[in-house]
Amino acid sequence: LIEDRVTGNSRGMLVSGAKVLIDRRKPDGNRVKSFTIGGKPIDPKKIYRLAVSDYLAEGNSGFDRLTQVAPEHIIFTGTLLRQTMIDYVRKHAQITSTLDGRWKEIK
Repeated sequence: LIEDRVTGNSRGMLVSGAKVLIDRRKPDGNRVKSFTIGGKPIDPKKIYRLAVSDYLAEGNSGFDRLTQVAPEHIIFTGTLLRQTMIDYVRKHAQITSTLDGRWKEIK
């Protein structure tokens, strides 16, 4: 999924708790040089749990691979991204952002 997000001119994706190092000089499918979660390299034998918005789970924004996940592996909470955003903005009048260095590109 991460390699899919850096093919061609794709910008990647935000993954909380993860850090990704990519090299766009490499061919598609070989651009991710490192991918860590919580500072540790991913284990290709381990199964990871993802939380994604309803929008992405439906395959939008180029995430069509997510539509291939078997239904028995999906837990739909019933919470829509739109409503979550509305609730958050209502609760927190001021929103601040920070850069956290999740993605780095080799130049």
